[in-house]
Amino acid sequence: MGTLVSLDGYTQDQLASYNAACEAVREAVAIRDKARAAVIAYLRVNDGNVGTIDGRPVCRLIYFDRVTLDTTALKVEEPFTYRRYSRVTTVEQLRQDGVNP
Repeated sequence: MGTLVSLDGYTQDQLASYNAACEAVREAVAIRDKARAAVIAYLRVNDGNVGTIDGRPVCRLIYFDRVTLDTTALKVEEPFTYRRYSRVTTVEQLRQDGVNP
């Protein structure tokens, strides 16, 4: 678990601000995703890929291929190659008990 440190009042306030900002971001992302889906649906229903306002193009629906690497299969089928090209990085992340999965 790590070393326990009691948070002082200022840091508790900062944690509360952090929690409020995280909630605001979640709400904003939900609004953004819903609006994005509505615009895409409208373009698709109308067989268009460029949306205009007063004749001026303002958005574009594009399609592209994304290439991904199946690292699970690579690890099984070519473990030496997987290990040779794998890199480990350390990431610092704030997690709260009962909040983050």
